[in-house]
Amino acid sequence: MSTSKLELCINIAQLLTESGPQTTEQLKARLEINSNLLHRQLKFLVLQNVIKIENTGPSIAYRIASRGIKILEFFKVLPSRFEGIEAST
Repeated sequence: MSTSKLELCINIAQLLTESGPQTTEQLKARLEINSNLLHRQLKFLVLQNVIKIENTGPSIAYRIASRGIKILEFFKVLPSRFEGIEAST
């Protein structure tokens, strides 16, 4: 099963939180996804203020924003609230 867009956004935010600012090439290599998909998700996350763009000289890096940290905290708490509840399909 492929990764959903939501899962990919969370993975990007989590990676930036754990590893610090990352370039597009670093993210692409660590997430093992194609450039087009990565660029679309990065653009979305920037527009939503989940991540920020940093100019680091010759390259551009992305870093987590405070809103991104709040979102990750929400997704950490969420599973414990729904323990024992089965998802309907």
